[in-house]
Amino acid sequence: MLTEKKEYYYVTIGIVVYMLGATVLLLLGNLSSNLCNEIKYLSWTINALLVVVYYLSILFEWKVSFSKKT
Repeated sequence: MLTEKKEYYYVTIGIVVYMLGATVLLLLGNLSSNLCNEIKYLSWTINALLVVVYYLSILFEWKVSFSKKT
């Protein structure tokens, strides 16, 4: 199976990375509601970065799968 063509491989990796990171960040955010605002904003910034990585993995998969090969 490792030598076969992988369809939607990068999208799957992006989903897994985003979901794991977002779950941990949001759980920590809920548990640390009494912390200072800088830590809360840091967790939201990291979550936004994870969303960007997720969207970039979708874009890369789209480029790899659907771009015209010459």
